[in-house]
Amino acid sequence: MLHNFVKTILSALRAFLWWNHLAPPVLAVFYFFLWHESIAFGPFLLPLGLFLLSFAGSAAFGYWVNDWMDIAADRLAGKPNAVANMKPWQRIGVTLILQALGWLPWLYLPATYQTLGLLVALYTALVVYAVPPYRFKDRAILGIVCDLCYGHLIPVFIALAAFSQLLGAKVAHAGQLLWIIAIILSLKGMRNILEHQIKDRKNDALAGIYTFVQQIGALRSAAILSYILLPLEAILLAALCLILGSALLWSLLLFFAIYAWLLFRWGYFRGSPKRWLFRLWYVPNDFYEAWLPVTLLSLATAQQPLNGLLLIAHLIIFPGTLQVPLWLLKELRDVWHQRTN
Repeated sequence: MLHNFVKTILSALRAFLWWNHLAPPVLAVFYFFLWHESIAFGPFLLPLGLFLLSFAGSAAFGYWVNDWMDIAADRLAGKPNAVANMKPWQRIGVTLILQALGWLPWLYLPATYQTLGLLVALYTALVVYAVPPYRFKDRAILGIVCDLCYGHLIPVFIALAAFSQLLGAKVAHAGQLLWIIAIILSLKGMRNILEHQIKDRKNDALAGIYTFVQQIGALRSAAILSYILLPLEAILLAALCLILGSALLWSLLLFFAIYAWLLFRWGYFRGSPKRWLFRLWYVPNDFYEAWLPVTLLSLATAQQPLNGLLLIAHLIIFPGTLQVPLWLLKELRDVWHQRTN
């Protein structure tokens, strides 16, 4: 019985779904400060672990509450929902545990007005997104704004506020950089939300959920993604990398060059742009989730070799980080075989 209960909880929290996507961009903030301040990670291992515990608690809480509030809608759409099979006291117990995981680490972490205010904003966004009578996920524009806040914007800003204080970091023109980062994260959030709503529009219709994509149509949403959000995000990302250091810009350009060649090798550029542009929607995610954290950790390791241990740990915890290099090696091997045979 206990085994089934634990299995149900893990299924409801869906950690394997969000951990590899949400955690690396937040960790990249810590890695950036290691590089910027040219320091080793050793003295900050405990606060880093506590921060990740808080992050995991808040992320799991968001998915948990969302599934809890989606029991009826998922039943209508014929979708499985692990929370539906749990008793009320079990749901309340899991909620309290996740709240404790999210908040208790801040008894040690820097609990400033900034970090606590952002935490309150994060949990508020998670609640109003899913819980009636607010349930912003059913309200088109409000759903997008809420999703990008709790899923992309606020977690990174919590990391910026906490780690800048922990590491004593001073970044030139911080105010202007924060605005650029906020815009990039907002574009990233809108891109991912629209992509998800386009993919899930049939289930949303069956469940009676009124999303932004249903309001304006899938084709118009796809056009916004391909011709507005994606180009703006790429331009601002390049500008941010240039400001933060030429090494980051060269890393970004190398990433785009490798990905463009891979997509060419895979035949993704055949036909008109309307037919293949949608395949570029996912490309920036691989930069944020895999390429950027490793780039920053590699730069930090070049300054402080001890950070190489953290780099190894990151590659073990997030094995998907190596996906793009493995794709590249496979294609290079195929090209070599074609030319030598």
